[in-house]
Amino acid sequence: MLEGLGAIHDVGYVYRDMKPENVLLSAEGHCKISDLGLATKVSPDGIKSGAAGTRGYWPPEMLIEDDDGNCPPYNLTVDFWSLGCVAYALFVGTSPFLSKDIKTKFAEIYAKDKKKAIDEATKVMVVEYPESNFTAKTKAFTSALLVRDPTKRLGIAGWKEVKKHDFFSSFDFDKLVKGNMEPPFVPEDALNANDQVDIGEFEEPAGQTWDAADEEKFSGWNFTHPERFYDEVIESLDWAKEDGNTDLRYKKKSSACNIL
Repeated sequence: MLEGLGAIHDVGYVYRDMKPENVLLSAEGHCKISDLGLATKVSPDGIKSGAAGTRGYWPPEMLIEDDDGNCPPYNLTVDFWSLGCVAYALFVGTSPFLSKDIKTKFAEIYAKDKKKAIDEATKVMVVEYPESNFTAKTKAFTSALLVRDPTKRLGIAGWKEVKKHDFFSSFDFDKLVKGNMEPPFVPEDALNANDQVDIGEFEEPAGQTWDAADEEKFSGWNFTHPERFYDEVIESLDWAKEDGNTDLRYKKKSSACNIL
């Protein structure tokens, strides 16, 4: 997972959706980061788009707002907070901010709005590290990632700083990258995750066109896969036509993955 984040960061992007559900295993047992729908280019001034990702895994700096309701700029370090939540989940079973503790520690807020309780826990809850789940080394690693001040969080100097943590002292990254490391677990059955048009019988979208106005509208995007982008936009338009919903902001299906 860390190598995957590093590859994303090295080309100037932040991932913003690190969570267990987005980490898949290949048929050979290698981890693959999926769902890059929220990945975005990081400008020198940081990212100012506010919260993005999955509640319970996004960092506290995404939840801070000024008097005008604006979120201060953030950067690549948000991914390391999320990685800390994933590490905690691997050791305990769930992100600390999605645990049963928030029902009691933030009972009043939870009773009215579960999402707000999770956000409040993300901002202020003291994370506990049960001795039955954490060794001194795993606690040191996870707690270094779950530092609310991003300037003091492990990874502030880049993802390679995380690699140097004592937690990885006996891990051979070179062997991993060269593909010479045997995965500890190999799935018995591989999921067919091909494109949907290759899995079953689907009618090709019809009746919609792609014109110069469409080209101009999306000309400022960093990158689009021409074929996937076209298919996804046409699918969205067909969905709107079928449901009588002309506002695609409320489209329930996810479009970002196919666009990327």
